[in-house]
Amino acid sequence: MKNFIRITAVLITAVLVAIPVEHWYGDNIYALFAFNKSNIVQIDKNTYKVPKDHPETMIEYMENNGWEFVEQGGTVHIFKKDNKRALCSVDIKEFYAVWDVTYQ
Repeated sequence: MKNFIRITAVLITAVLVAIPVEHWYGDNIYALFAFNKSNIVQIDKNTYKVPKDHPETMIEYMENNGWEFVEQGGTVHIFKKDNKRALCSVDIKEFYAVWDVTYQ
């Protein structure tokens, strides 16, 4: 019975320590592994994933590819290049930011 109480106490203590660590440092730990090669990861043709703490990475990416920033309306950033427009909407998740790009 004493072993059961000790094991239960150790498990409860581990959970009480792990939850705050994951909450405060989880996104940084995730970013360390997910974005170790590049700060932007292309998921599919029009979807990108960037670190949550640096969502402006997508804006820099678009500008480096010749797109000119026009304006921001809420979570949508509008870019233009030649006669095309790109509408980039951001959705902040727990560990990363997802950008969806729609070309017009």
